[in-house]
Amino acid sequence: MKKFMTSLPFRLSCLIITVILICAVLSSPLSLSLSYTPANNLENRDILSNPYCGFYRINGYTLTDDANSSIINSASIAADTGNHRRLVQLQINLRNFKDSALTGTALKQLDDILAAWAQTDKHFILRFLYDWDGNAQETEPKNLGIIIKHMEQTASVYNKYADHIYMLQGLYIGNYGEMHHSSHQSTGEIMRLTQTLFGLANPSIFLAVRTPAYWRTITDSMEPSDISTDTNSRSLAARVSLFNDGLLASESDAGTYAELDRETELSFQNRLCQYVPNGGEVIIDNPYNDLSNAIRDLRTMHISYLNEAYDPNVLNKWKNTMYSENDLFYGLSGYDYIAAHLGYRYVLRSTELKFNDSYEKTATYSLSVENTGFSNCYYPFELSITIINKATRERVTLINEKDGTFFRCGTTNTISFPLNIRDFEPGDYNIYFLTSDPTSKEAIQYANNMTLTPDGYYVGSFSIN
Repeated sequence: MKKFMTSLPFRLSCLIITVILICAVLSSPLSLSLSYTPANNLENRDILSNPYCGFYRINGYTLTDDANSSIINSASIAADTGNHRRLVQLQINLRNFKDSALTGTALKQLDDILAAWAQTDKHFILRFLYDWDGNAQETEPKNLGIIIKHMEQTASVYNKYADHIYMLQGLYIGNYGEMHHSSHQSTGEIMRLTQTLFGLANPSIFLAVRTPAYWRTITDSMEPSDISTDTNSRSLAARVSLFNDGLLASESDAGTYAELDRETELSFQNRLCQYVPNGGEVIIDNPYNDLSNAIRDLRTMHISYLNEAYDPNVLNKWKNTMYSENDLFYGLSGYDYIAAHLGYRYVLRSTELKFNDSYEKTATYSLSVENTGFSNCYYPFELSITIINKATRERVTLINEKDGTFFRCGTTNTISFPLNIRDFEPGDYNIYFLTSDPTSKEAIQYANNMTLTPDGYYVGSFSIN
């Protein structure tokens, strides 16, 4: 009996220790084995079809008060669809109403034009003007109030199509709508027109002025680095961009730089156009648009868009000049090189799955993306990964807090996604990466030899054991 009583505490102690050890084992995380295989992501030299950048064509319309006039040319719209061009410039001539408000018939014509183009995959560069012949002082209203009235009336129509409008070019005045040779170019008139347009146009729509000097006048010489890029409440400076229809034409770009010298203005655009778009058309065959000079300056100015039809002498020179730098694009025509780099151009450089401690819960999935284009995208894109179980097809989608404006031209950036590995069952998984435009609901193409699926690009796979 004494022997039994002596052994009972010992047995109880052993039982307690055993229970404690079992509980400790059951509550501790199990060791995981995690292996990752990246996908092949070789860079290509394709001309991509992405929104908000590239070559464009001009389509012009003159509004009238003729209700029987057929203003829509379906053939011209059809001819501009089904290609890689994602921009179109719509020029709306108001010269028939230089002395009066726009009529209901004219406003319906404008609505019909925008509605027809909204059925395509294009975003609009919209320019209202009174002159196509270099004679604005004869065709535009003498009374500034009429121009402001036209701004108010047209805004009531085009704001319905804000998701399709990239920018409003110019302030309705000047030869060809380019803000020169107008009767309304005083600082006070320019400020009044700009403030009116800024207040009327949907905040998502960029405005564009013809020269850097105009931008400095409008913003009271604000420094480009002070611009807020908040797309939900864009300031005036953050919405006023540039257009230049004298690109690479001369030392002054055909008078575009009348205030400061070329190098100073190029440096200014280099800073400003990190935040707002820049583009236009090249003119006059000369050394400034020889291929190497053109590529250098287009990159410095961060050019997003160019007229596909003008100047043919310059464009043909690029088509007949081989790109000869020692990189992936060697042997391509200069024109194709420029077409491939207008705007943003994203290249996936590498991917990595980090999981250092097999007893930890969290891993980090990272992607390295370089923007090799001339400029940035100025609208936010959504970045996400989707992880799909190969056996069950169950999926998890994770969204990164950064957006597409994070990818600055000439830089390589890392996007990271934390993964709670213990939320995943043992098995094999594929990872897909998607960059999407929340406005148009489309996926953004990357310059890699990867296939774009509804889930994005396949970028790698991992196994959990």
